[in-house]
Amino acid sequence: MIEGGPARHRKHELGSGVAGGDLSHAYLLFGGNRSLNNELGEKIISMMEEEPEVLLDGLVVENKTGASIGIEAVREIIHFIWQKPIKSLKRSVFIKNAEDLTTEAQNALLKTVEAPPPSGFIIFSVKNPENLVKPLLSRLQKIYVSGSCEEVPEDEFALAVKFLKSDSKAKKDIIGKVLDKESNQALENFIKSLLVECHKDPLKNFDLMRRLTDRFYKISEFNTNKKLQLETLM
Repeated sequence: MIEGGPARHRKHELGSGVAGGDLSHAYLLFGGNRSLNNELGEKIISMMEEEPEVLLDGLVVENKTGASIGIEAVREIIHFIWQKPIKSLKRSVFIKNAEDLTTEAQNALLKTVEAPPPSGFIIFSVKNPENLVKPLLSRLQKIYVSGSCEEVPEDEFALAVKFLKSDSKAKKDIIGKVLDKESNQALENFIKSLLVECHKDPLKNFDLMRRLTDRFYKISEFNTNKKLQLETLM
């Protein structure tokens, strides 16, 4: 079902990334749990609005009936996203629990995701990315949604917060401190803490969250230079 009701979040001044057109047009929120993914997705859609008390230029797509999200819902999404924004910079769609999309519906979204209108913006939320068909998955900028940092030592969390506020030289020094510990857990804690902090202002930090996800995947899965991977975040 598709909703365009009241937004539950405060008005947000659009970050420079949005105003400058630096956002990608399609993102995938994954990991954590469904409620965290959906909470972040709803917050972002609300923030995209010029007047977020009501979603004039945003749609939230959600399966509430227990049935799948089919081709008819996708046709509504495509029609909506190709309309010009009423007041906002973007015409935005958030698809909750996108694993509920049928294969036919996912394939029907491919063309719009690949070649969207200039003002189009779409977010998918899944717990496991593998639940989406590969052609669609490959076209989405992926952002890992981290949970809480309750298990992260306070000094390690503080280091991540300092990193976000520092200049390039200080950031390089912080990366050195993290890697000097020669601990995979310390590295994971650092990236997890950065993600949690980025969630506080997701529009401003969208690109950083995407790059964090990409760097963490490469560090975890491949024999790569960790220092060089982290320095790309600067």
